[in-house]
Amino acid sequence: MTNAEIILMAVKQKSLPQFLFKFRACNDNTKRIFLNNELWFSNPLDFNDPFDCNTPIDNTFTIDQIKFWLKDSCGITDIATIDILSKELKNDPSHADKAVKKQ
Repeated sequence: MTNAEIILMAVKQKSLPQFLFKFRACNDNTKRIFLNNELWFSNPLDFNDPFDCNTPIDNTFTIDQIKFWLKDSCGITDIATIDILSKELKNDPSHADKAVKKQ
């Protein structure tokens, strides 16, 4: 699943707002937005509010949905690997990085 797909899913689930507004000074980072289509974000560890990036993640996917994602989006073909990863992802979604690295 790509970052764009994850963000779109979160917007549809109303976990994230549809629009974000940022009022900012005109500086090099602002120029990059218009010249290079780039956005700069501060590291969340540097925020003064620990809940600023506390985004809930929906973990209600079934094992079959996770297996489909592993095959279709991650390109994993080994059935044993799919079985192991799907169970790990169901129990702890933070294991998704393992699935992406298996590509």
